Amino acid sequence: MSCAAIVLIIGGCGGTGGSSPSSVEDRAAKLTAESLAVLTPAPNQAVERTEWSPCSEDTPGVHRFSYERVIHLSVDKAASQPVFDQELAYWGKQGYVLDPQEPNNPTRSARPYKNDADWSVGVGFDNDGQMFLSVDANCVHVSSDPKTS
Repeated sequence: MSCAAIVLIIGGCGGTGGSSPSSVEDRAAKLTAESLAVLTPAPNQAVERTEWSPCSEDTPGVHRFSYERVIHLSVDKAASQPVFDQELAYWGKQGYVLDPQEPNNPTRSARPYKNDADWSVGVGFDNDGQMFLSVDANCVHVSSDPKTS
């Protein structure tokens, strides 16, 4: 992702097994709420988007989709360091695996589930300078095809 954000993407496809699309959405909402709850003072926030998209990889008989939940945070860049500090401290305390920071990119992300690389949370700035938190489920196996945009 080219901007700083907290992102949660959840994905999957129809077929045998897999998580229901609603359970993926619920899991993303829970991770989002937990990450937002640690921010003090709590910034104004708004859901920017919740979106399903099909994955390019094809596994016969398995449906894989990605889900992304992005929350816009009303935080100026000049006042953003406490948000980064609080999120990184929370993720570390929870045992999340922090992703390496890319040079010249303030976005930070982490993997909340050590044995599940499909999920990530992130915080950063988009190309318009808006701070965001995101949760992503990337190409997860779902029990049925979700509605895509």
